[in-house]
Amino acid sequence: MINVTNEFKELMKTRTDFKENAQIMFADGSTLNLSEDDFSMSNNGVVDSAGANSIPLGCAICRNIQIELLNDDDHLKEYDFYGAKIRLYLTFELSETTEKIEYGTYTVITPETYGTTVLVTAVDDMYKADKAYTTALPFPATAANVLADACTICGITLGSTSFLHSDYVIQEKPSDKYTYRQIIGYIAMIACGNARIDRTGHLQVMTYSFDWTNAHKLTEWSNLTVDTSDITVTGIQMERTAKRTIDGKEQELKETVLVGTKRYVLTVVNPLVTGNEGTLISWIYAVFKDVSFRKFEGDSFGYPIAEFMDMAKITDWKGNEYNTFLTDVNFNFFGFTTMKNSAESGLRLASQYSNGETRADIKAADLVSRERSARETAVQKLQDAAANASGMYETRVELEDKSVITYLHDKPTLKESLVVIKITAEAVAVSNDGGKTYPYGMILTGDLITKMLYAEGINADYIDTGTLVVRDKDGNVKFLVDLTTGQVVINADSIKIGGQTVGDLIDEKTKSLTSNLTMSLTNDYRAISVDSNGDYSTFPNDIITAPTVMYGSEDVTGQCTYTVAKSDTLTGAWDSSKRQYTVTGLTDDTGWVDITAVYLDNLRITKRFSVSKVYNGQSGVTYGLITSSPIIKKTSQSELTPTYVDFTAYYTVGKDMTKYALNVRFVIEEVLNDDGVWRTVYTSTQDESEVRRSLYTVLTTKDGKVPVSKDGKYAFGYPRNVTSIRCRFYAAGGTTQLLGEQTCAVVADATAQLSQSDIVEILSDGGRWNGLYYKNGKLYTSFSAALGGELTLGGKGNGNGKLAIRNDTGKQIGYVDNTGVHFNQGEFSGLFAGELSSPLGNIGGWKISNNPKCIYSGDAPGDAGITLYSSGRMKIQYIDETAGVIEAETTLDVIDGRIHTYQQTLVSATLTDCDLSNPTRLLNPPTVSSGGHIVFAADGMTLAYLGSSSKRYKNHVKDISDEDVQKLFEIPVVYFKYKDGYLDASDKKNGIPIPGFYAEDMEQAFPDAVMYEDGKVEDWNYRTLIPAMEKQIQILYKQNQELMKSIKELKEAQNNGNKL
Repeated sequence: MINVTNEFKELMKTRTDFKENAQIMFADGSTLNLSEDDFSMSNNGVVDSAGANSIPLGCAICRNIQIELLNDDDHLKEYDFYGAKIRLYLTFELSETTEKIEYGTYTVITPETYGTTVLVTAVDDMYKADKAYTTALPFPATAANVLADACTICGITLGSTSFLHSDYVIQEKPSDKYTYRQIIGYIAMIACGNARIDRTGHLQVMTYSFDWTNAHKLTEWSNLTVDTSDITVTGIQMERTAKRTIDGKEQELKETVLVGTKRYVLTVVNPLVTGNEGTLISWIYAVFKDVSFRKFEGDSFGYPIAEFMDMAKITDWKGNEYNTFLTDVNFNFFGFTTMKNSAESGLRLASQYSNGETRADIKAADLVSRERSARETAVQKLQDAAANASGMYETRVELEDKSVITYLHDKPTLKESLVVIKITAEAVAVSNDGGKTYPYGMILTGDLITKMLYAEGINADYIDTGTLVVRDKDGNVKFLVDLTTGQVVINADSIKIGGQTVGDLIDEKTKSLTSNLTMSLTNDYRAISVDSNGDYSTFPNDIITAPTVMYGSEDVTGQCTYTVAKSDTLTGAWDSSKRQYTVTGLTDDTGWVDITAVYLDNLRITKRFSVSKVYNGQSGVTYGLITSSPIIKKTSQSELTPTYVDFTAYYTVGKDMTKYALNVRFVIEEVLNDDGVWRTVYTSTQDESEVRRSLYTVLTTKDGKVPVSKDGKYAFGYPRNVTSIRCRFYAAGGTTQLLGEQTCAVVADATAQLSQSDIVEILSDGGRWNGLYYKNGKLYTSFSAALGGELTLGGKGNGNGKLAIRNDTGKQIGYVDNTGVHFNQGEFSGLFAGELSSPLGNIGGWKISNNPKCIYSGDAPGDAGITLYSSGRMKIQYIDETAGVIEAETTLDVIDGRIHTYQQTLVSATLTDCDLSNPTRLLNPPTVSSGGHIVFAADGMTLAYLGSSSKRYKNHVKDISDEDVQKLFEIPVVYFKYKDGYLDASDKKNGIPIPGFYAEDMEQAFPDAVMYEDGKVEDWNYRTLIPAMEKQIQILYKQNQELMKSIKELKEAQNNGNKL
């Protein structure tokens, strides 16, 4: 609801003479102020609507306005409205003052319609979000961070990152098939509401709050249609994808999740909550539960203070009052206000909404591209607010000690105001709810409390924040700290060392190492039997899983650290001493726990444990699988230990931990050659409680017989290249209802693959952390410096010693070992007694001379090449012997502080030609906004500084008179071409017409502006001509003012005559 004074509300019951006003800021920077006389009597209004035939939920509202301007005299034809910003506001005269309602700023994104009137439509900043979603934000990320990132990229100012469920963690980056506007809507749905741009230009996420205490009381109608009964939302449902095994194959099936009952159901769609659909619909149901409201549509007499999602009480012709809320508001300045609640009638069984259905078709890609940074947008909004907003009223309250507390407020009385600034001796506080709370302000000790802070820089001793994001100029996230998700992200791909990104360097080093780290769980999947309502009488005690972590063939479970993440539908606890997770509750059909193990501080692996309900009419029965060997070891000769794995199915009842044998159907799958493809190798043909799977392929004869050992106990076979085994078991009689699952990891002996230096690099994070590390009976050291008397490398028992030198990218650039000193880059430095020489008498092609003392690159000092003399002289010489003469020489010589550059052709040691056919050029000078001018003097050769224009260097003679410049009005302005050969051949104006003056004409019209050379007219001086032209402008301006005055007097006389 738009806040206005009580007098405003009372007066608009009896009169609706609202005045429409607007200020238009065109794309070229010009402005046009419009008053009530500039608008026609129709087609002027504000539409604040979701545009959905349902209860709006998860909608990103884009308000739009339409104005129709009078254009009888065609005075608006000079304006291009496309891209213009329209600030629209309403004024209403009260008894002693005029009150104003700001409707916000809108952008014109469709061409206007011209005629005797000009019809213009415009939209608020939500149009900027109508483009494909893409982001560099790392995921998982909170809903608040995803929203802030979207607003930053789209150039929309975000009102607040604090909203209902703003800390919800979105696990995966949304697809680019969605738009930013859809993503904003989905986030608003997580907050159980909608998103909109408020009248100050800030994006707000609004949660439904069904409180009718301060609702609109709508009693005056031109026409009104009210539904026959209240609507009560009885349930929320959502479709999700679940994995199910049918006929031995895992398939993805669509299923519907419902909270509540199926009488009046809202069906929602939200890809941001995949895996947590039950959580979202539970949140929404908690907001809508037990709420009743009435669907309606009606035209009220002018009602300018209603907004989308406002609560309202409507009264029909019979005096019956109904609670409702507004989903659509269409306010017309010179007519009725249409309002409605667009919920589907209660006679329908269900209502369905996806915010993609209300997405506007806006073709404004070129306008969206004109985005600003978040700070630039905030600064512009501050400037607009300062320029356009109304003033404040003041209330002073005197205390007992005669001191005064001052209140500044937006309405004449403090009681009617929403915006209140309270000033005391200790603080300046700001309220947006009429003084009920003061969430922002400044304590005079220096503490500042603000919602969003925009600054060019922050210099602080410390920053305490929930989320810190650093972006580059393209909006890519380079650094992020999110205390909600626990993430600290540094974009390694944007940091390069030695031409490679840090990410690539880390990947190269750790790829082979992490492949040797494996994890298995005592249970991958557990099923819990429930009754037909999905309930269990007592949650079982044995829904437990524990990890086993292997590095190669070494069990490193006890050497790892662990973190646990879970779905919202599951409750439980991690026991760090036993290293196991116990599930204590399941609120939905499925749930999961991700267990992450970290080894040697930097190698990590994650495994998921899943829990699911089984609807079989029983309650409290759980199912499990016993595996004889969850870890299978593979030697360097490909031998597998053990040679087989046994799987046994069981069940337990309630809290009784006794395991009872269970007849089931088994399906065993294997991955070969580490290709990631699960192959079914065994399926039960009848019910059985246990199965054995051999890891060897048994040899057979041509007739199918199996050779055995002499005692008949052993068969002969060879190991398969198995890299993983998975056993699933299903309810007896088929392979439809999955009851449990277990995966066995095949690990290789990685001892030879992990060198001592590899271990040091892993422990120290590539040398980042210095210290002593004791692992597996060995001592490892990572240090920044070492000091001692002697360093011994190698020796008896340690082999040949080696000292390796690496650069900062990790690349070895040299080493010292038993074969000598080897370096392929670097330098020798220090003080040397005598001369330093190489075997070839030069260093990299440069020679050192003692007589004369210089360094040179040619055959001798001063020859072709570069010579640097100890006196400071430098000579650069190039000789071309293919020029058709003996030698063609180009030389740059620095002597006695002067630069000499010349070209010459030598014939018998005689100078025959000397010119500057290749003149000197200055390349890539810096660009500045102001400075002095370097010019050539009259001789065309001497560089000089152009004279100053300050009074300090001038004696005033007289002012230029009108007569002095009269002839300039008659000077010919022409197109001309320079004659052939005059301009340099590379000049782009060769042979092309150029606008300008002839200096001879200038001599006749204004000789003071003419420059001469050898007594002849050569050019005109623009520094002299510009003041004369300014005098001409002043003359014309004065004449124009006199004409405008005359025209105005004629119009007034004409108007007075028409009135008579």
